[in-house]
Amino acid sequence: MQLIKNKLLFIVAVLLLSSCASNEKSFRSGVYRLAAPVTLGVARNIYAEAHFDIPTGENWVALTIDDAPNSTATQKILELLAGSTGDPHATFFIVGEYGANHPALLQAIKDGDHELGNHTYVDSPTVEMTLTEFVTSVERTNSVLRDYLDEDDPKWFRPAYARYTSQQAGYLRDFRNYEIALGNAYPYDFGDNNIAAAIRHIKRFVRPGAIIILHDGPENGLRTVQILEQILPWLSGEGYSVKTLSELYESMD
Repeated sequence: MQLIKNKLLFIVAVLLLSSCASNEKSFRSGVYRLAAPVTLGVARNIYAEAHFDIPTGENWVALTIDDAPNSTATQKILELLAGSTGDPHATFFIVGEYGANHPALLQAIKDGDHELGNHTYVDSPTVEMTLTEFVTSVERTNSVLRDYLDEDDPKWFRPAYARYTSQQAGYLRDFRNYEIALGNAYPYDFGDNNIAAAIRHIKRFVRPGAIIILHDGPENGLRTVQILEQILPWLSGEGYSVKTLSELYESMD
């Protein structure tokens, strides 16, 4: 019964966020950030198998980048990470279609000692896929990534638009041995261009074991560069090391 109530609360929260000032992205983004503690708590109950953070005894956080790669911003993100203090690494969640179109960027991500994760083959909501469509999407993306991995398959999956079904989770668990990654420091960076608000939101939710979610893309990726230009020095100054999901997972208490 409690799970049903949590699901209803979560759905209501999503509907409220999507309906508020439909022509005002910045207003919706602000409402989302304000409501984040509530929606995060509800989502943890609904998606209990997913990692929103990873308990660790280290002063580490995971940086994750969705919707990679693209020709506009991915290389800029990689250059910024390479030039930052503390040797930060990230997990790039690859949309299979984008990866197939930009193999050199997949190689650049690998060469930078970053991690590749599966973000389905097309950028459309995972929860709306049938199981057959979902399996096809996951496997096509695996095929794109395989040449850039030290092992046969990626270790991490992130659903597009942050939602998935129990059947989809079962497939990932039983046939792919994937870990599902969501996150707790999610500043709704694709919703508006409010860099300062996104930075405040990340700082608010960062703690040891936090999973930060940002986005790649022609517009969103350039915004991520601006966010990281300020967040990476702040994290370093606060004593945090920025790791991939697998590095953080291996340190789990």
